[in-house]
Amino acid sequence: MVKQLLAAVVVSSLLACSNDEFTPLQVNAVAEVQGEKLTQADLQVAAKRSLGRSYDTLDEQGKENLLKSVISAEAMAILAKAEMTALQYDEIVSQSQAYLKELLVRQYLKNYAVPQPVSQQQVSQYYQAHPEEFGGGSVYDVSIFTCIANSAKDNALCSKAMVSDKLDVWQQQANSPQRFKLVRRNVSSLIESDFVLVALAKGTAQQTASPVKVVDGNFIRIFNHSYKQLSPVPLISVSNKIRERLAPLQLKRAIKDAAEKARNSVEIIRL
Repeated sequence: MVKQLLAAVVVSSLLACSNDEFTPLQVNAVAEVQGEKLTQADLQVAAKRSLGRSYDTLDEQGKENLLKSVISAEAMAILAKAEMTALQYDEIVSQSQAYLKELLVRQYLKNYAVPQPVSQQQVSQYYQAHPEEFGGGSVYDVSIFTCIANSAKDNALCSKAMVSDKLDVWQQQANSPQRFKLVRRNVSSLIESDFVLVALAKGTAQQTASPVKVVDGNFIRIFNHSYKQLSPVPLISVSNKIRERLAPLQLKRAIKDAAEKARNSVEIIRL
């Protein structure tokens, strides 16, 4: 059974190699450990896995060291099996079978999950849909009117104070600094950390006041004086960056298509 397990690993390793790296393996026995024969195939696979090169390219000392390593591995496998319960050994076999299946899946995906190159149209669409990622976006010149409410009475007062859309009325209310505050500043859709302000600014036309927004007990309105649309970095300067960002999506789509093709190519019975 140990030899069978090692054979499974051999097959798994071969599947991990690309076609141009695959070479027929010699099966001549080179050693015997506790009745288990080690072959040229074992040495070829061990060289590829541990050294990343062909066994035939090793010098004599390298081949001798590799043979000792393979013999040691076989001896440890035999001794480990002797100490295992049947349940433990079955678990090891299950793991090796799962690994073999994983390698088979990788080989299938290598053959059939070939992602399509990111097209210029996809690059342009992403660029147009995400201007904020490339220096675009808007800057709003707004006045922010806030009222702090700490009680039900304050809520009623703030609600009443927020009725007017007029800046001069807001300014009069702001003369009571304990509760009201009026500030004029720029709000950038790209770098502003207060997402409530960004949402209010984007949703409010120029020279108009926003609806009242209550956040954490505070009443907020803004007056949008004006806004300026910023020009993003030219597409030609960020095309490669966009392609790098979209490439994983192309691969994911290719894997999905390959999986669907596999399901359609075999008989499937759900039990």
